[in-house]
Amino acid sequence: MLKGNKVSAYGGVKDCVDRFKKDDYVLLYYAGKGVVAVGKITSSKSEAFYNEEYKEEEKYQKVEWLVPKNLPACTEELCFVKPSELKMELGHGFFYASTAKTPYLSMDESERIRQFLGEKYIPQNQTAGAIPTV
Repeated sequence: MLKGNKVSAYGGVKDCVDRFKKDDYVLLYYAGKGVVAVGKITSSKSEAFYNEEYKEEEKYQKVEWLVPKNLPACTEELCFVKPSELKMELGHGFFYASTAKTPYLSMDESERIRQFLGEKYIPQNQTAGAIPTV
């Protein structure tokens, strides 16, 4: 989710957020684009509440976004790593059709994706004399 610094799931797949452990990497995938953000789980367990907007229970874990540090307010400002780029970078692909992406990535693979995505955000965040915040 782009709002709330969290990874969420709803309805029949809401329990998939229980699979995350504190300090696990989280990749935010934007349908039709690719991975747009990388973060780490900061909570020790999931929490749930009834989401009025979606009219169903939401289960979530808190996330600290690493790349980008601050998610853009609108989707047009998102940078992304396309599935084809991920496959080239890692030497294998994923199954994108489910909420819980298996097989899971190693910490090394997750870190490589964080760095790769960070490189895409750097030109967007740079101004004269500024240090990138990715």
